[in-house]
Amino acid sequence: MIILDRPYVSDFLKETIKRNNFPVLKTDLAIELLGGTDYNLIEAEEVIAKVRNNESPRVYTPSENTIHWISKNLDFTEMPEKISYFKNKVRFREMVSGMYPNFFFKEVALKDLAELDVNGFPFPFIIKPSVGFFSMGVYKVHNLEDWNGVLHRIENDMDEVKSLYPTEVMDANSFIIEEMIEGDEYAFDTYFNDKGEPVIVGILQHIFGSDSDVSDRVYFTSKEVIEKNLKRFTEFITKVGELAGLRNFPMHTEVRVTDKGEIIPIEVNPMRFGGWSTSADLTYHAFKINAIEYYLN
Repeated sequence: MIILDRPYVSDFLKETIKRNNFPVLKTDLAIELLGGTDYNLIEAEEVIAKVRNNESPRVYTPSENTIHWISKNLDFTEMPEKISYFKNKVRFREMVSGMYPNFFFKEVALKDLAELDVNGFPFPFIIKPSVGFFSMGVYKVHNLEDWNGVLHRIENDMDEVKSLYPTEVMDANSFIIEEMIEGDEYAFDTYFNDKGEPVIVGILQHIFGSDSDVSDRVYFTSKEVIEKNLKRFTEFITKVGELAGLRNFPMHTEVRVTDKGEIIPIEVNPMRFGGWSTSADLTYHAFKINAIEYYLN
């Protein structure tokens, strides 16, 4: 089934839902986003009952705003726990720490940032909310001179975003500081099937405007991007799936590949493919592969 929420539902996703008659959680917002009721809309009580009677249901969402509904209404499943492995970036780093024993990261409360001594930290480093979304509040700190300016920008940013997203999506009370990962950046969409096997359904390369750019603006895919990375990304995400015990679980993963070929994760976005599903749109336009159909069918 599919759960919809703001900010965006693409025409591609609407057409996919209609063509497959995929069940959608019925809410006023879902009807608004779909533009009508001519869909397979299911009341919340029926959704909960269906999930309760299914050992490992397939749930997909284009928006992490729905995580609040899942945590509240599907707390009898493993879903909220699995989601938290990835939404909480500190918990994710702890989970994969055996794969990267020398990787530096540290959790710091927002209230403690101003007093934090970063003299011994490895510059440059990245600071971002422990539970965050879409590069909001993400900064690269090149040196000590950068630090005070970044602190000021974080304070302003967090005041602005507190009202935009639920705490399950964006929590401004805690930050993670981690070493800068050098290398080419990629993003890829995966689902784990009912056997716990990963299926990669799209790979994108992420390019930046400058050394300080951390935005999510330009991604591209190609035959070369797929062939160069499919095998090694599958091997990597298999290990992550084993650590988290994933089945029937979609995700969007961002990684960097170092000059030595080591794959180091930046973050994993649970329950969805990339950018409000627009990476699934792009995969279809490029290769005629409908990632959402592959997962839900």
